[in-house]
Parts: sequence; C-alpha cells; structure tokens
Amino acid sequence: MAKSQPLSPTGQLLTIEDIRAFYDANPLPTSAIDVHFPLSQTMDGSWRTITNAMGEMNIAADPIQNKSSIPVSGRRGYKSVQGELATFGKAFEMDAADFERWHKLQENFARAQNADAAAQLLAFWDNDLANVRRALENERRYLGYSLISNGCSLEFAAANSPYLAGLAAMQYPVQTWQKVKTGTPWTNAAATIIDDIKAFFIDLPKSKGIRIRSVKVSGELFGYIRANTQVKSYCATLVMHLMSQNIPPSLETVNAMLAIYFGVDAIQIEIIDDQITRENADGSYTTSNPFNSIMAVGSPEPAVGRFEWKQIYTESPQRETYQSFFMVGSYKEEKDVPYGKVYGKANAFPAVDAYSHMVFLKTNAAAW
Repeated sequence: MAKSQPLSPTGQLLTIEDIRAFYDANPLPTSAIDVHFPLSQTMDGSWRTITNAMGEMNIAADPIQNKSSIPVSGRRGYKSVQGELATFGKAFEMDAADFERWHKLQENFARAQNADAAAQLLAFWDNDLANVRRALENERRYLGYSLISNGCSLEFAAANSPYLAGLAAMQYPVQTWQKVKTGTPWTNAAATIIDDIKAFFIDLPKSKGIRIRSVKVSGELFGYIRANTQVKSYCATLVMHLMSQNIPPSLETVNAMLAIYFGVDAIQIEIIDDQITRENADGSYTTSNPFNSIMAVGSPEPAVGRFEWKQIYTESPQRETYQSFFMVGSYKEEKDVPYGKVYGKANAFPAVDAYSHMVFLKTNAAAW
C-alpha cells in the first residue's frame, strides 16, 4: 500500500505555474461523466439533491370561475437527500534514483538552455501530473456510476474503499416500484428484451407520470443486448439492416430501431464502459467497470445529477493550486534520504438529483 507521508512546507518540486501550464496545455476532452454528473461547487462540507422527490408530475391547472379565487394545492412531497462529502486523493512518489535523474535534467537545461532540454525537464513531470488528474477523475466515475447502478445505494467497506471506509453508507429513499427485475436473464438470447424495455422503461414510469428517455448499461450487458434474437430481428426489420440477422447490430443501429419502434416514447441506450483500477486494503489492485454489469438504469435525461465539490484549504499556496474539482501540489525534502511527490486531493461526492424519476432494472431475473 502507498506510504502515508505527512506533508510539510519544507519545499516544492514544481511551481504552481508549472502545474497550471501543464493542465492548460493538456485539457481533458468532455466525456460522458461530464454530462451525467456535471461539476457543481458547494460552500459547505455536504452534498444535497435539488429535485422534488415526487417528480415533475404532469398536473393540469384547475378551471376557475369568474370572480373565484385560484384553487391551491399543497406542495407535493419535496424531499432533499443529503450527505457528507468524501475526501480522497492520490500521490506519486520520487525515490533517490528519480531525484538523481531530475537533477541531471536540471543541469542539462542550465547548460544547454534550449527547447529540447526544457521539454525533457518538463516531460519528467508530465506522467505524474496526468496520473494525478486521472486518479481523481476515475474516483469521480467510480462514485457516480457505482451509486446509480446499485439502486442509488452505496456502502464503503475497507475491502473496496480503504480510504473511504469511515464514510456513511449512501441510501436514497428509492420507492419499491422503481426497483424491478426481468422474468428471463438478458444473457439468454431468447429473452424478450424489447418487451422488457417497453414494460419497465415506458409503461411503468408513464403510469407514474414520468417519461424515461435514457437507459444506461455496461458494455458487457450491451454485448448481450446486441446478440439477442428479438433485438436483432427488430433491427433487421425496422431499420432495414442490410446485413444478416446473425450479425449483432451496433449501438447506433439499436438506438435507431428503438426510435422507430417506440416513436414518441423512444428510448436511447447509453453504454458505460469505463475500466478503473483501484487500490485494495491489502495493497493489491482491482480493475473493473464501476457500472454494475447486470443493471439497466433508466432516467428522463442522460444527466442524472451533479458531482458536488468543495474547495480544500490550501496550506501552502506556493506549491498547491486548484485544477477542476481537486487541489494539486508537490512536495520535496532532500535530507539524508531524498523524498518527494506530486499529489492531488479532493473533497467531493455525487448527488443524484433524478433518483425519484429513475427505474433500476435487474436484468438477471434476481430479486432485489
């Protein structure tokens, strides 16, 4: 397991100008997580949902007779869910050999004073700065996708989240009707997936005054969807696919078929296929998709909430700065044994605003 080394203001490896320059020159492209959980800054140490838990019901206005007062209804079931933000971070350390190489690059730049030497010196840190950002962004994905693909319920055990184990479990007040299961596992090619989509993502939510437009699934589950007999047959028939029904259709073809077949109730499938590596309590690593492979999660829109974050107090402004939702900095101590690291830290957590409008389908026919 990574060492727990206390930070000290004795020195810095990089200036904040160096750090900002790297991130400015290497921006991240917009990804699915930015749509599903856009960033939202909060001023306190907690997150909270902002959506009416009863949903935006399609209620009509009441007729009013001349000289009559406006009929007044009670405010329907407004309930905000809230919890604490999680603090998480990642650091990449330097040992004596790294320091020796770094000093040689510094000497080379001081001697040569050319663009190539400068590029080599800056490139020495590029991987660490990129990896810090990747680690923080991956935790954002892990928290958001694990939460919604487990029925808006998430526990933090020492085994899967050694640094978050003390955080209280997240349990949204999802209603019983929102948690459903199929009659036949979708891994079975004979399963009637189109019928299930209609029953659970169109008819059921419509009976509650809700329209589902987006269904998120893992890449593994979509592999079974596109290999399904009913899905392939409908794609070949309704989209006039030129290929044989024995060839699994693409995501674009499946979504085109759903749009034609369901019309105004059309649903679009989104694939969540992130592969994230996380450190376990014993120091080993596990790589997996944080989105539960048996789940299909429906929501009115692709966006389901926000990733709320709070700015962390910067202890040493000369070596720490903010990038996106996390603080990033560097530290060095050159005594008997040189030590240094580039690190990132965040105080954040996803808030699922749409939880009361969502449908959580277990596609393995198992009970909740």
